[in-house]
Amino acid sequence: MKKGLNNAIKKYQQSQTSLEAYQAISDFVKIIMAVPEFIEQVENEGEKIRLAQKELNADKGWNYGLKGKELKQHNERRARKSEALHQLDPMFPLQNLYSVHCGVQPKNITDNSDWLFHRFSPDEPLPEADKKEYQGFIDKLYKKILPFLNKEETPDFDFDFNKSLLYFQEKEIHISLKNDKTNAHYILEHIFKSKDLSQQFPFSEIAEDTFKETNDNWRKYYRACKDINDKVYKATKIDDFLEYSSGKTAWVKINEKYLK
Repeated sequence: MKKGLNNAIKKYQQSQTSLEAYQAISDFVKIIMAVPEFIEQVENEGEKIRLAQKELNADKGWNYGLKGKELKQHNERRARKSEALHQLDPMFPLQNLYSVHCGVQPKNITDNSDWLFHRFSPDEPLPEADKKEYQGFIDKLYKKILPFLNKEETPDFDFDFNKSLLYFQEKEIHISLKNDKTNAHYILEHIFKSKDLSQQFPFSEIAEDTFKETNDNWRKYYRACKDINDKVYKATKIDDFLEYSSGKTAWVKINEKYLK
């Protein structure tokens, strides 16, 4: 999810036309709207800020008998507080970006073209002032959603020994589906315990260190490697995650192109 947000932001920053910029904003909004806890927090914070704004608006200087210079200073302080509250309200950037997201949908874009492209065409660049303003909205929401993403984010590439989960290509791939760990699980555990994932791991080493046995049955490890590749292929359509050989001198390694 974090990667998707970063891709949407990069797409926005590199957009050449206003339509591309709006589509990138739509991508960004779709991702953040998929985190209900974040949206709930934004709504709650927005409600508190609107209540504070309401109280501030009712704070009229003349209610205290202020006049002249004192009234002017009081109103200036109110204006500064009001602007500070406005800047803190996460609902303001969310509402602006969400409006763009809705407006740029294929079924809505014709009806909303007047305000989406009110000074320029879809093929022209988004004016610099507009682009800067939307970037500010994106930055505020991205900063606020990060704590939620850090809780949910899974590793890009790793193996969880306890859960028997391989993290690869933004997928969680179950290796052992039951409490009993499979041979495939122990081969990945052996590999990922190593400090150097790029090396070849002889079946004889895996047999001795992980299975506590001799390498008399290399076919067992060969089948386990095939099982891993089958599971990876089912999840990602990648069929060469592991490279491995056969025979008494057989070995296994992670395909180096996936370690870059």
